[in-house]
Amino acid sequence: RGASAAKKFHLVCRRDITEYDPKREDFIYTRFCSFNLAFFDLNEESTAMHGPPLEELLMSEMHLMPSSSVNIISLKIIESDVGYPVDVFGTVIARDEVDYKCVYLFRRGRNDSQRICSPEDMLTLTVPRRGFGVTDTMIFEINLKIRGDTSVDDKDFSKGVIEHCSVQHFTSMRPVAHLLTSWRSTVELLCSQVAWPVGATIKVNIMNGPCDVPFNGKISAWTVGNVHHHIILYEYNGRTGTCSPALIEHDGSIVLARSFVAVPVPSLDNMHHLQEDEEEEEDIVLYVCFISGSNEDERTIVTLRFPEEETVCNNGYYELRVKVSWTTIYYNIY
Repeated sequence: RGASAAKKFHLVCRRDITEYDPKREDFIYTRFCSFNLAFFDLNEESTAMHGPPLEELLMSEMHLMPSSSVNIISLKIIESDVGYPVDVFGTVIARDEVDYKCVYLFRRGRNDSQRICSPEDMLTLTVPRRGFGVTDTMIFEINLKIRGDTSVDDKDFSKGVIEHCSVQHFTSMRPVAHLLTSWRSTVELLCSQVAWPVGATIKVNIMNGPCDVPFNGKISAWTVGNVHHHIILYEYNGRTGTCSPALIEHDGSIVLARSFVAVPVPSLDNMHHLQEDEEEEEDIVLYVCFISGSNEDERTIVTLRFPEEETVCNNGYYELRVKVSWTTIYYNIY
């Protein structure tokens, strides 16, 4: 009887997340439903955090680390049936194999909507609380609305589920573009597979330069194999950007919209030399780029190789310190 009741409740839950998409002219699941929803809370947030510092990783624990992770590079609305600009709010949720619970990538209410002016504009994604562990499948839930003049005028804009299959892309470092065409738009989610990942958490401090005005420019990061697809950490052009309203903290640190990047270990053999002093032919490398203002030619690129944790560079009027905390990706995957 208990199993039968759970099955019935699961079917009721699936019905509740089934909606008619007028663009596809079909009924679709708008949320994750691979588990029995009688025993799974779709709204529970993941509490898993980063793993221990990389230099503290024990040799006996290496086999517990995920074989791959995913970096979310960008999320764009490449087609809008209602044109541009549009004021967008709602949620984008990622679910990985650590626990398949909610990790928010985008979470805005209607009073904090983001204006999208063209197909090239990126939604301002937030930093995930940890790196993703993905050996098989990762799920993304999109639920975006257009803000109208009043709440009654709000309309569904993009809604549905994107499934990223890690197995198909494990050996390739090329970014993968997933498209979701639904309701009144087509959304492009660009992500990249990261083999044998470790985590890099980035912090940027202004050592010399004006701290009483926003840092005007762009900060991006990338890893080996993705030189043409940067993860935007910060962007401000004097009016708008992918950054927090509090652009510079009292200690001179620049508030990054995103600060975590999964970095590949070039070969699994190198994992056994992380705590050794000998130089390796292949390094664990993170690149960080600073662009002054809107001039793409005025750029400064810094390279950090594990176990290096900080470096200082000059960009425009600023002297900047870049710090990186190297951690393991959370490795208690079930």
